[in-house]
Amino acid sequence: MQSESRVVRRHRAMNETKSYIDEHELVQFVQNLMASVLAEKPKDPFAYMEQHLRVARAERCPPEQPSQVQQAPAPKTPENKVAALSRSKTMERIKAVEPTE
Repeated sequence: MQSESRVVRRHRAMNETKSYIDEHELVQFVQNLMASVLAEKPKDPFAYMEQHLRVARAERCPPEQPSQVQQAPAPKTPENKVAALSRSKTMERIKAVEPTE
């Protein structure tokens, strides 16, 4: 019985996700954005995408009060950990080669 309810919950979650994606036309937008980036090949693709996101938001979303705007959480990416590890390894190497007095 419990596995049946888990299947039902999973199915409901998938339907809600698909509805959200369809409602906001996210797949089409991201595909078009990526095609545009690849066609234009801007020097800063992130700034280019950010500008397109700002325009799309202005066109599709009504202005919101600052308290209503949801802030995206800072990404928890492996790159941050790799960069921090890389910096610490670099500092260890620098200290290893520095002359001691």
